[in-house]
Amino acid sequence: MGAFLCFFIGGGVLSIDEKLDEWEEQKLERIRQEKYLKSPEYKDELLFDEGVAIEVKRILLERLTDISGVTDKVARTLLDQFPTVESIKDASVEDLSDIPGIGDSIARAIKARLG
Repeated sequence: MGAFLCFFIGGGVLSIDEKLDEWEEQKLERIRQEKYLKSPEYKDELLFDEGVAIEVKRILLERLTDISGVTDKVARTLLDQFPTVESIKDASVEDLSDIPGIGDSIARAIKARLG
């Protein structure tokens, strides 16, 4: 009688052939990912994503500096700590006022402006 090897995976049992197939598929997927990461299409996507991110940050900086008392430097410091509108919305007035250059009144104005 021949030997039968099996693996116990997450409560299930896989034969050696099934496990080898799984490993081979994982290896092929890694190769596909590495190839894609080196492709011009991926680089174009990164440039597009980076351009969009830069534009979003520029717009957010403009929205913040439109608030009385928020200078460009203060807005940039704020975005270092809270990089998205959502993170600013989620922050408390106290969290925002902990940032140098932002007191309670400016923190409240930021919260009121951004939602």
